[in-house]
Amino acid sequence: MAPASAQAAGLRLQIVSVPCPESPYVNAVVSVEDALGEAPTLGAGQFRATVDGAPASVQSADLATSEDAPLDALIVFDTSGSMAGAPLAAAKDAAHALIAELGPQDRVAVMDFGDDVRVLQDYTPDRAALTATIDGLVAQGNTALYQATADAAAKAATSPAARRVVVLLSDGADFGGRSRATREEAATAAGASGV
Repeated sequence: MAPASAQAAGLRLQIVSVPCPESPYVNAVVSVEDALGEAPTLGAGQFRATVDGAPASVQSADLATSEDAPLDALIVFDTSGSMAGAPLAAAKDAAHALIAELGPQDRVAVMDFGDDVRVLQDYTPDRAALTATIDGLVAQGNTALYQATADAAAKAATSPAARRVVVLLSDGADFGGRSRATREEAATAAGASGV
């Protein structure tokens, strides 16, 4: 099933994934937030489901945590020339802090962009490999922000994890004419990616 979203009663709901069903039960991972971006506490009675148009019984609604629903995080670094020095150091520190908070089964991938967009490290739980990749980032070139956004959405969509997130760290706007994607195409790709 494809990710979907809806808004009702001031809440935004996104079906993140429906893993392969194991009869007679199906688990769905959904993201629910209010207008402030906060997750409300919801119970099984506040959800309705149908299967092939027929009502289905919702047995439970439990909060997904890093202990029971692995996360794939894609961290995308702006490594254009304007990120040299303190901005890139701050981005590296932020990424290291994020990785330190993840569970042992959570995986991280690293991309960067300047003149071009590159996948530097595919999804891995290997913290040493991630640290080495992040610490090796160097700032130079222009800012292919729109292309990076579109490519990150495509990369995140390849993850089989029920929970997927893209964290893009940048100090500015698309610059230098290096993006093949337009702003609108990048936004559409991000919105359709299910992350």
